[in-house]
Amino acid sequence: MDQGLSHNSLLFTPIPAWQQKDKLGEMVSFDWVKDENRLLQEEEIFFRSFIEAYKDLSNTELDISDNDRNRFFGSFFDDLRQRFETKKMQLLSAKKENKTIGFVGFEVCEKVPFVYIRYLVVDPSCWKLGIGKQLVLSGIKAYPGVQKLLVVTRKINHISTKFYLKLGFKQSQHGHGGVDPEKYVGFEFDITQKT
Repeated sequence: MDQGLSHNSLLFTPIPAWQQKDKLGEMVSFDWVKDENRLLQEEEIFFRSFIEAYKDLSNTELDISDNDRNRFFGSFFDDLRQRFETKKMQLLSAKKENKTIGFVGFEVCEKVPFVYIRYLVVDPSCWKLGIGKQLVLSGIKAYPGVQKLLVVTRKINHISTKFYLKLGFKQSQHGHGGVDPEKYVGFEFDITQKT
């Protein structure tokens, strides 16, 4: 599926920063990342989250041929940085006590009024506190007129697949160029059916 900056009827409308309590009653601040120099905390969380999510999987299962997991995960973060720097993706960050604990990257699909969740990352110490849910669902408010939220994840990433199903996403045929349908699965959240 083609990914791009905007569908002519679907534009990014940054919602103002807000605060909300997590399931432990602790205050979490949500705001849009505006400066790529700030991505240091996001990078740290990214690696911690990926390492935890894939810790029980072998390099063969992950298609890592050189046994270098850091380089493998780093290639995904390089993609994230490039998409952010070229404004193809908007990043929303979640923070506790001014420290990043998670973020989501949204891209608008070029030909249809759908928003693609390119990356969702939450620090493992904050899993199951409602942070990921708030990050994902903010896409509905930030893109007025969006009809669906789409995401593609590895089939072997059971943490991710369970999260999206629990949130109300349905498995779909959605995919994007370059992904192997034997290894990846698409999910969609149909906003028109939820309202």
